[in-house]
Amino acid sequence: MVKAPLTTKPRGHPLAAYSKTESYLLEYFIEGIGPNCSQSRNHNPYITHIVPLSFCHSPLRNALLAVAGNQLRLLRDTRFVKQALMYKGQALSVMATVLMLCFHATFHHAPSACGSDPLRKFVEMYFVAHETMSRTGSQSPISEGGKCTWSDVNDLDEIDPVMGCSRRLMSLIDDISHLPLNIMDTSNPNNCHRNPNDIDMAAKVAEIHSSLKDLTQNTTITSREGKKLANIAETKRVAALVYLIERVNLTPINSQFKFATSAKKNRMIATIIRLKSNLPDTPILLWPLYIIGHARLVDDHQRRFILDRLQLMQRTRNLGSVRRTRTAVKRAFQVFDIKYSLDHTWGDNGIVPISLA
Repeated sequence: MVKAPLTTKPRGHPLAAYSKTESYLLEYFIEGIGPNCSQSRNHNPYITHIVPLSFCHSPLRNALLAVAGNQLRLLRDTRFVKQALMYKGQALSVMATVLMLCFHATFHHAPSACGSDPLRKFVEMYFVAHETMSRTGSQSPISEGGKCTWSDVNDLDEIDPVMGCSRRLMSLIDDISHLPLNIMDTSNPNNCHRNPNDIDMAAKVAEIHSSLKDLTQNTTITSREGKKLANIAETKRVAALVYLIERVNLTPINSQFKFATSAKKNRMIATIIRLKSNLPDTPILLWPLYIIGHARLVDDHQRRFILDRLQLMQRTRNLGSVRRTRTAVKRAFQVFDIKYSLDHTWGDNGIVPISLA
């Protein structure tokens, strides 16, 4: 990587008020990181909302500076290692950062006029999406009242360019994550052959399956970006069907569901791989790779495809979530190979929770 020199910005430049280091790191975030955080150049809240807000909100600005410095370190530009740690510490030490994390709860009680605020919609999407998708990689119990919800102002079927799918799809994925708790306690061997709620469970599974099958995700983007975004969303929809099959197979009445066969699951996995082959290796597609990586694959070519794609993602941006997903998928392959799968429950990664949004 060619290391660009630190220069003083001319008077009147938006970054002229900052030091050479801060100006350099902010510019790197704006030009080198932010554009890759969305699948649309014209619909990128990181550039349109987060960056301008950082100019008047020092904790957020420190967070962006830390992200930029750390990314440069991963690219072997170590000039800003100490500064990145300093900015990270400053961001985490300020209470305003905590308020940012509580944005959704705060606005839940705010006037309805706040509902149209683009920043509010982005923050809601960000935190709800990360909570929803991280649950799919966890074996921890999920409380009955813990389902994620969206504001009424949101178009549930519109594909979000940052998350790469619709809110309705994420709601269905969250419904799947709740199935083991709603149906039975899979960690309790005494429950394996008795379940008074079989009928309710079968109806719920059928409802989710039908909704996923008929789901249409829309985008207002008409350019090539829109086509790519639609393919990303379709990849996630098919991955959700595979996720549903894997969850259903944890229950003692899985034979009731004709869609939950190995043959149909394998066709879905082949579809995901075909779609992914023509899409970029960015973290927005981390979740589908995680799902099929835990779907008891026996095809070595498919396994190699998943690991290769995860490696390419890591080279693009060496995110902790990508590294943890690679570790989790490798462990899943090892578990299945030694016939340990009967004792292996979904989400048993042996590592810390993974952000899969």
